[in-house]
Amino acid sequence: MVYPGLRLLDLVGSLSILMSLSMGGGYRPVVVAERAEVIPSDTPLKLIPPKTFGDVPRPDALIVVGGDGAAVDALDSEALRRYVQSAARTADFVASIGTGSLILGALGLLQGRRATTHWAYADALVRMGAVYERQPWVEDGPYITAAGVSAAVDMALHLTGKLVGESRARMTQLFAEYDPEPPFGGIAWAAVETRQQAPLTPQQEALLRTVFAESSPSAFALNR
Repeated sequence: MVYPGLRLLDLVGSLSILMSLSMGGGYRPVVVAERAEVIPSDTPLKLIPPKTFGDVPRPDALIVVGGDGAAVDALDSEALRRYVQSAARTADFVASIGTGSLILGALGLLQGRRATTHWAYADALVRMGAVYERQPWVEDGPYITAAGVSAAVDMALHLTGKLVGESRARMTQLFAEYDPEPPFGGIAWAAVETRQQAPLTPQQEALLRTVFAESSPSAFALNR
């Protein structure tokens, strides 16, 4: 699921992996949005989602991409909120990438669950009742949340393994040549943790609080 301002690498990284499911896997990855019209991304590139929420009302798995604060802005859409809540009731898996978890969290879907997000938004996720873990991905029941950006590939490979088996997932990883060795080594997380979390605007903070307050009474009915 996408929305204006999405982080493009979240979408492309995960979708490139998940497209392998359409080759004899019995699944058809599709990109959905509220409307099939041009939407901006976090890059100069724009995209047109080929499907709307109404076209795919009951997905087998729902993946909500991230987009920094744009994910919070997306919650202003009542149609988007209804779609995520409805899909979460029936999907086998509900996943998020980066700040896509803030959408799930605001809708009460992650209360009491272990989850992750982009490190800079961990505090916001915790305020919505999630138990934050700094991992590339975290699975708790039917919910799989991924950390920021590049973790989209990790989560997509994990989900591929869940859907069609480890051997297929390993083959997908091979053809993607996904064997990361970053030129500057791993991240020094001990230093990162001392930095200030990414700020949300007052309007975004208010929107998160409002949506969470409206959604939380039914949260446990939606959690499976």
